[in-house]
Amino acid sequence: ITLYFGRNRQETVTKGDWGRAATSGSVLTSEKITRWALIYPEKSSTNVKDFHEELLRQSKTLGISIQRAKMLEISNDKTETYINKIRQLSNCQLVVAIFCGPQRSDKYAALKKLCCIEMALPSQVVMQKTLSNPKRLRSVVKKIALQINCKLGGQLWGIRISDQNCMFVGVEVAKGFTAIVCSLNAEVSQYYSVVIKNDEKKVHDIILEATVVFEETCGKKPSNVVLYRSGIGANFLREIEKEANEIVERLSEIKVTYIVVEKRTIAKLMQVTDW
Repeated sequence: ITLYFGRNRQETVTKGDWGRAATSGSVLTSEKITRWALIYPEKSSTNVKDFHEELLRQSKTLGISIQRAKMLEISNDKTETYINKIRQLSNCQLVVAIFCGPQRSDKYAALKKLCCIEMALPSQVVMQKTLSNPKRLRSVVKKIALQINCKLGGQLWGIRISDQNCMFVGVEVAKGFTAIVCSLNAEVSQYYSVVIKNDEKKVHDIILEATVVFEETCGKKPSNVVLYRSGIGANFLREIEKEANEIVERLSEIKVTYIVVEKRTIAKLMQVTDW
């Protein structure tokens, strides 16, 4: 597969691994990061300063524009100390928090709940131990820079297919909720994503909304929709047919390809020598 990056760079990759290609040049598009905070405990200050300088250097090689962070040193690494410091931030694009010691899911969950739900603030958590090895710092920092770019709306790479006006849709259903993600451009690098309660909205309503956003992005509605449906088995054939028919009916002017993905099915292939 051929991937397209920034500065007209393209890389042909095999075996589904393009980690090296993604970190060897400019990203497809980047967001300008001018207002961001770096929160860290006092005991990690040496590692954090090295990380900060390396992030500024590697971002340039990746085509990501990032200015120096607002350095916020805290006296301890208690969860409430991080939370209180983040609450004090205003007009901030991003917060990066350095955690010391072993991984703690409760601390991570508390920070993400605050940033994602209460403040709508992009966040990146980095463990101090991942920054303590100078030999690996460069590769670690590049991957963190790519994650930050994505979280702020940047695009790492794109692909090109023959049908430039096709929207790809992924649908996953689990425990009363449905997650839907729809591509919005020809490079399949921008997405519209929604999570809904199954008893409040239908899948076809969200896809119809996505076609409007697709038109705003590309200047025209998609001519084809390829939908991958997971979270339902083939034994629920009537439910599948009902949902597919509803989607086709609502998207009357758009060709729809509906694909059911069965993740629990294990295919066994055996070679028979004596039949």
